[in-house]
Amino acid sequence: MADVGLASELAEIGVMLLMFDVGLHFSLDDLLAVRRAIGWLIVEDLVMVLVLVMLPLLGQLLDGGQHPAAAESATSNLWIALSLTLGKVLAFVAFMLLVGRRVLPRILWLVSRTGSRELFTLCVISAAVGVAYVSTALFSVSFALGAFFAGRVMRESELSHRAAEESLPLQRLGFLIAAANKS
Repeated sequence: MADVGLASELAEIGVMLLMFDVGLHFSLDDLLAVRRAIGWLIVEDLVMVLVLVMLPLLGQLLDGGQHPAAAESATSNLWIALSLTLGKVLAFVAFMLLVGRRVLPRILWLVSRTGSRELFTLCVISAAVGVAYVSTALFSVSFALGAFFAGRVMRESELSHRAAEESLPLQRLGFLIAAANKS
């Protein structure tokens, strides 16, 4: 049983590091340039996120033995849960755009002035893990989404290339962990 818990935690860390890397290399301009190649794929991914959020409540709603009043209550709960989840995600995105955009690049710049490569690498990874934790603790958003936005905000920094370069070994480790736990 302990192995399953450890494997699950390692998989979460691996996915978090992968999503940080995706955010660090994500370019809205590049995405818009190839939107007719991949536009539907993005729409499908967004719809799947919504389906995963709604799935537990849909299961309750579609339970054949429910009384009509219970089904109506489940429908109401579905819309409330969906609204709360979307509200939390939007609040997190707004927080990252307003606060994260200003704070994370400034911290990277200050740490880079020390000249310590190790401290810079530690700062990049700490920022990714810290934002992922804040996204979960304050906004009930997944670690992966938090890490993605940490990478996305860091991409806007002048030091984004250095951040990507310094965190590359850990990103590869994240890929290996996620792949090993998937099999």
